[in-house]
Amino acid sequence: MHYDMAACGQRIQALRRQSKISQARMSEILAISTVHLSNVERGINGASVELLVDMAVHFNVSLDYLILGNPNPTHDITNKLDLAIELLTSLKEDVLLSTEAG
Repeated sequence: MHYDMAACGQRIQALRRQSKISQARMSEILAISTVHLSNVERGINGASVELLVDMAVHFNVSLDYLILGNPNPTHDITNKLDLAIELLTSLKEDVLLSTEAG
């Protein structure tokens, strides 16, 4: 396997979008310019090791996943837990609304 800047950038962009974070906000979090983040996401520029580590920590993924695209079971489990929490929260709200109405 080798480091593919474009593929790495696509993974970064996908993680950012899944987290519903704008490029401007992500740039603030990482203390980099929006232009630099955009260039990294488009594969024009590579990211420094420090920046990759910061992103991996922020998105709770392994560097192996971020850089090489190797599966990240922790991230998959986290996504499933997030979905379950959203579903349970929605069900709780429905129950509360039905008890208030009745």
